[in-house]
Amino acid sequence: MIEIRLYEDKDFQSLCQLCQGVAEYYKVGKIPNPREMQDYVRNHVLGSDSDVKVLMAFAKGTGAGMASFSIMYPSPSLMGQLYLKELYVDEEYRGIGVGEKLMKTLARY
Repeated sequence: MIEIRLYEDKDFQSLCQLCQGVAEYYKVGKIPNPREMQDYVRNHVLGSDSDVKVLMAFAKGTGAGMASFSIMYPSPSLMGQLYLKELYVDEEYRGIGVGEKLMKTLARY
């Protein structure tokens, strides 16, 4: 079963591992080491000036995927518009519906 929920503080290591996977997938510039990724996630993704929300996917308690997004204003109909920055599913969990579940959850957000 795949559990989808918003990021919680207890998910920090899983989020760092998934962000590491994103960096390795894109292969742009220097790939950060795990400590650099922890600092990046703590200070930027989750930083006080960040409006990013993170939706997490777990399979058997393990971080399987994530979607980072923001709600942007102004937008039509006096509602916010969801901006999806990153959708990532760990290679081990691809093809079993993790990305689809993340997207369906975002669509209802």
